[in-house]
Amino acid sequence: ITLKPHHKAYVKDGQLAVTKVNDFTPYRWKEGLICFKDEPFQTIMEDFEKYYGIRIIINNKKVLKYSYNGKFRQADGIDYALRVLQRDIHFKYERANDEEIIYIN
Repeated sequence: ITLKPHHKAYVKDGQLAVTKVNDFTPYRWKEGLICFKDEPFQTIMEDFEKYYGIRIIINNKKVLKYSYNGKFRQADGIDYALRVLQRDIHFKYERANDEEIIYIN
């Protein structure tokens, strides 16, 4: 298989298939961007755990009903991203003493 620009390959039913890429959002990580399009809060926190190498514990279950659209530069850090989310989703957060765990309250 030869891929053309703006196409991707994937396995479907044991066969290699090719399709055109219409949404480049999932690939923006190569540019240092974390992008979300109607993503649940839980999924965003899971992505933050992966990108920032930390653990996030959600104690405030009310935030789980929210979804979010947006982009963050990974270099701006987790605190910046959480502060931006706080503008739309009301929650507080705190870091554990070792700084490797964040609690969403």
